[in-house]
Amino acid sequence: MRLPRPLLCLPLIAALAACGSSGQKAASPTVSTSAAASPAVSATPVASSSASPQGWQGWAGLSAGDLLSDAVTATDKIQTLKVDATNPADKGDVEHLDVDQLAGNCAGTMAVEGAPYLSFVIKAGQNWERLEAGYPSTPAADRLKGHYFKTPNGSPGLKDMLRTCQLDPMISKLIDGRGTMTKGDTISADGHQAVWITDTSADGSTSTILVSVDSGPYVLQEKKGIKTLTLSAFNSPVTITQPPADQVVDAPGAGQLPGI
Repeated sequence: MRLPRPLLCLPLIAALAACGSSGQKAASPTVSTSAAASPAVSATPVASSSASPQGWQGWAGLSAGDLLSDAVTATDKIQTLKVDATNPADKGDVEHLDVDQLAGNCAGTMAVEGAPYLSFVIKAGQNWERLEAGYPSTPAADRLKGHYFKTPNGSPGLKDMLRTCQLDPMISKLIDGRGTMTKGDTISADGHQAVWITDTSADGSTSTILVSVDSGPYVLQEKKGIKTLTLSAFNSPVTITQPPADQVVDAPGAGQLPGI
């Protein structure tokens, strides 16, 4: 059975490392399908954090490498959060995820070229997908639109879909095989004191990671080329429920759905 490539690969992991192809925040559940842009992070320079009575200057005083390592470790332990990703080069893809790492559940939406494309819900180790209006029109796809179907166990890509609920595959890429790390000044970014860290690889390519230095420290955003990954709403309440039975239809047969 060929399913749409999992959201994990487009562009969440793709923003950090190459990801191959494969092939829903709810009240009952109702999944938002609006193509909201990734939250912008506004930045204003502020004075560096002052020394504590013990003489420690806070996370802002750490080296770029140590600060990023601490931020990756702390961010990976966050129980609930929201993730937004944009990839203008790949048909203008926009994704939103609500993640409950503690329970291993998450829900997400994806838009392509400004149109709602795909929604999914992961609950208790099971995965449901829903094709939205912007998904390519075929007889099979048109019959499925507006309904959920369950991804069968053993389907290629199911394991990757389930890993979407875990930050580790995403965040750990920030410190795997990193190059030369440099740290910018302390700034104010959406209510946080934060620092941009620039990672320059041996081939000259760069990515920049925004790290909070007043809490966590946490990874707030990563930019790689024109791709952007933003993390927010740390440890805020997240409610994810599986689709009710009357909204679930049989899964499509092998080869019935086009890829992206």
